[in-house]
Amino acid sequence: MFNLIYRYTLLTLIFTLTCFPAIAQEKPTIKIPDVLGYQTMTGDLHTHTIFSDVYVWPTVRTEETWHEGLDFIAITDHLVSTNLFQLKRVFGDSLEMEREGGFFLDRNLSHEIASEAIRSRDIFILRGAELSRTMPPGHHNAIFLSDVNKINTPHPQWKEAFTAAREQGAFIFWNHPYSYHVPETTTIWWEEHTWLLENDMMHGIEVVNGRRYDPVAHQWAMDKNLAIIGNTDIHGPSYASHDGDKRTMTLIFTKERSEEGIREALFARRTMAYVNDTLIGHRDFLDTIFFNSISVESVTKTSNGFQAVIQNRTDLTFELHRSEDNDPSLNFFDFKTIPANSQTTIRIYTENPEQYDRIDLNVVAENLLMEPNTGLPLTLTFIPE
Repeated sequence: MFNLIYRYTLLTLIFTLTCFPAIAQEKPTIKIPDVLGYQTMTGDLHTHTIFSDVYVWPTVRTEETWHEGLDFIAITDHLVSTNLFQLKRVFGDSLEMEREGGFFLDRNLSHEIASEAIRSRDIFILRGAELSRTMPPGHHNAIFLSDVNKINTPHPQWKEAFTAAREQGAFIFWNHPYSYHVPETTTIWWEEHTWLLENDMMHGIEVVNGRRYDPVAHQWAMDKNLAIIGNTDIHGPSYASHDGDKRTMTLIFTKERSEEGIREALFARRTMAYVNDTLIGHRDFLDTIFFNSISVESVTKTSNGFQAVIQNRTDLTFELHRSEDNDPSLNFFDFKTIPANSQTTIRIYTENPEQYDRIDLNVVAENLLMEPNTGLPLTLTFIPE
């Protein structure tokens, strides 16, 4: 194993030095507030390496995680497709392990190689795998495995694979449920998924895969008490997958910053998905994230109303739409964007500003989804100076 990792690391070092800029001493951060007494952690629970069907080294995934400010990733290589020929050209037979009289690819290697590269960096690499089967039951990820090889069963024996994952205490979620049908908007829940759910082998569901939001999966998450998950399902280099935009990710609200803390929060369903400046999650967490992200800096009277200045100190952008249930004597925006890391001025017009010692504006945060395609209702309260 030492020789394998040593040879692997030399190749990765050459790739990393040419593909990544020099990394500062301090880890980059994604500014999202802690809420409700929990720490907010960000990550990606669905990534692939050269041990799947792509050509990205596991340690490059580690570099991407650190460089983009994520707190954790899970390496979830396919169990049914690999670049074994290319891998053997580099490593020879040292990749394979003997089992039951034959030789097999050790499915734990991608995690072990990536973990070797963490060093003292403040990130977590979670051991996982993708159980890639035809539909049903489709593709699922199992996270927190102790031995990936034990769930690598022959293709028809999918129940045995899921059972082996459950016996290792894995957190299991359904990947991209929309992707198996024509048209793709037809998402189907099969009896096999009911079996998995009833036998404690489905704990979450990808409401977002890549850039695709699935409102049907969102509804299932609510109806069946599944953790809301958002991942990249990344195959190529990360810079190519989001091209400068913010990365799709899962937010997890943890009691402690540790792998066990991540695990506990996932099983408790304290999660949220993020994609394209949109957050998808439970109402209480969405509401608290919004009000912990902004602060009212000033509210001043003008000749024809009020001017309020809001400060947003986070990396989140909020898109607000005026509700219909407002004081008819107050006139304000129909639509307003509160950009990340900036101040925003809101102007409120009224014929008699002197009669107001408090202003309540009812709005909907269109990009905070508490239900499928349904924004979060909010009340902005301003107290004039």
